[in-house]
Amino acid sequence: MKMYRSISILFLLFGFRAWATDATIVCDKSSFVNQPFRIDIVTDFLTEQKEAVYAGVTDEKGSFTAAFDIKEVKMIFVVLGKSKRTLFAEPGKQYTVFIPPLNPRLVKEEGYLAKDVQPFRLKNEDTTELNFLIDKVDRAVNEFISKHKQNLYYAKGPKLILNFIAQLEKLNKYENPYFKQYLKYTIGTFDAMLQKNHPENIRKKYFAAQPVDLNNIQYVGMFKNIYRGYFKFDLANDDKSNIIYLINAKKYSEILKTVSPGNPYNPELSSLILINGLLELQNNPAYNEKAMSGLLDSVIAHSENSDLHRMALDVKSLMFHLQPGTAAPEIILQDKGKEEFKLSAHQGKYVYLSFFKVWDKGYEEEMKVLSYLQTRYAKNLEIISISTDYDQKLYEQFIQQNQYTWPILHYQKNEDVLINYRIEDIRVENYERNQTTQWILISPDGKIVYYPAKSPSQGFEYQLKRLIEG
Repeated sequence: MKMYRSISILFLLFGFRAWATDATIVCDKSSFVNQPFRIDIVTDFLTEQKEAVYAGVTDEKGSFTAAFDIKEVKMIFVVLGKSKRTLFAEPGKQYTVFIPPLNPRLVKEEGYLAKDVQPFRLKNEDTTELNFLIDKVDRAVNEFISKHKQNLYYAKGPKLILNFIAQLEKLNKYENPYFKQYLKYTIGTFDAMLQKNHPENIRKKYFAAQPVDLNNIQYVGMFKNIYRGYFKFDLANDDKSNIIYLINAKKYSEILKTVSPGNPYNPELSSLILINGLLELQNNPAYNEKAMSGLLDSVIAHSENSDLHRMALDVKSLMFHLQPGTAAPEIILQDKGKEEFKLSAHQGKYVYLSFFKVWDKGYEEEMKVLSYLQTRYAKNLEIISISTDYDQKLYEQFIQQNQYTWPILHYQKNEDVLINYRIEDIRVENYERNQTTQWILISPDGKIVYYPAKSPSQGFEYQLKRLIEG
């Protein structure tokens, strides 16, 4: 009996700990009935990468409850059609949102060029809560800039800025660690305006002697501003740095010393400067792409900071997007049964991915070959098709009229899917060209093998057999 009681206590302890890391978003009621929604989490502020952590459908009252696991404060996007909201989620906390009906003008706007969205509100009466505090700072900054933007760079500017910094510093009384960093680097941005001719002082004060804080949007935002053009101009024009040679020769250790002189005890900052610099130098003919890729690999191999590791991977993926060997962008959609579909869940076999328009009669012909390929290479190959038709009814008619045994999904007006895979008709609904379908082959470990791959009727089987047979 005592043993069972001990097990129960352990279960409660560990169960509570796991539960406490969940953040929960609740919408009590909205006009968006039975509509898909998703929650994205920002994983990297340098490259602005997001990752979907939840996808679902509202109920008959337009309500939803979504819980997702986080271990630290994360900036998230809640997306429901043309209604969106960003907020900072803390582990173990619940957030209730109010989603008003869409503005009538937005209801009528359709197509890829309709970019306007309507924000929704966070029900929040706690004046010490993180989102309340951040909103307070952001409003103060916006009001200050709007009121004084004509004078900031003239004689009155420094006094105005100093007075505003003093006003912001009063908010340091709040103890939330994330907010304190957010406030510090908001103030730092204005401090940098006072010392615009001496960026080296700002770099020393706010970055050289500080640990990197890659999870804080204000830290990364200020870093990007202060180090903008550092490789292109500061180091490239410094005869002593010889940065072009060092990069092309992949002199990793020497580069880290060069990018942050006099700061040997902050290797993480040096790595961050290198990652950011390489991102800025992409497509610059003076620098060798393979060498830059190798330097990012060095950061990945040597960094003990998981955020830096992730950032280097993201920068490499961005610089060499959809090239062979890079990770295939994640796709999260709802299948016809309203169940979540994740591309990453289909690893273990080659994935033959296609984006198509249902009005393309040629695709119906290709489906015959796809059926053969699926049967012939069932042990090695999975087939996934995604309709990019804006009118979802066309897609629904298509799947009713055609026999198929593999996932055929609709992109559900998720532009990120099209952007991530560079689908050429992303901006124009009725854009027509000779090739309306894009074919991609993804490896069993989730990496791009061919982009584009050959179509089923134009030699894809030969490409696949070479890979399978080695």
